[in-house]
Amino acid sequence: MPATEHQQSFLGRISIRRNQVTAMDGNHEQELEDLELFQRHTGDRFADLLSLPDDSPFSGETFLSISWLRKLVDVLLCCEAEFKALLIMGRDPSQIPKPPLDRLLIDFMERTVKVLDICNAVSGGVDSIRQCQKLAEIVVSALEQKPIGDGQVRRARKALGALMSALTADDKENNHSRYAERTWSFGRRGSNSGGNHKDRATHGSFSIFINGRG
Repeated sequence: MPATEHQQSFLGRISIRRNQVTAMDGNHEQELEDLELFQRHTGDRFADLLSLPDDSPFSGETFLSISWLRKLVDVLLCCEAEFKALLIMGRDPSQIPKPPLDRLLIDFMERTVKVLDICNAVSGGVDSIRQCQKLAEIVVSALEQKPIGDGQVRRARKALGALMSALTADDKENNHSRYAERTWSFGRRGSNSGGNHKDRATHGSFSIFINGRG
């Protein structure tokens, strides 16, 4: 799908009706221009992520790679900050609890929670990849030594066991998340004990292995 179609689809989701804006006090035309400019900026940013030109320094990056996800998070944070400035900065505080700004702020908070969920998911995924990479490097390093002794075999076996435990924990967590309600950002302390236990188990097995290497 061309970038323009992606942009039109995305703008359709975030479009703010003109009758919502005209209900606010102040310079209506300037507010309309600011809203439309924000929507164009948002659409352009996400369209650029979906279709990079051949001469772009990032054109060779793989979709959903770590570097691509990092740019996605940057775009989300930029849009969130611009949206916050657009709705709140420079406004009369007495207008905030009144329609339509009150509804827009609720929508802003919901979108902020979703951004936090994405950031948490990316951060957790990158951390899991780094832990697994460290364990895999330990296995390879132990098996590459010549000659291979019992110590190297035990070290590789422990690292491989910790790696398999981490991968199994991730698989169980992914399967569980298909049926469990996602409550990452609000109520996280009480409802995410399973995820925290999984993280502690992964880091714990890695720490135990590292401490036992000597």
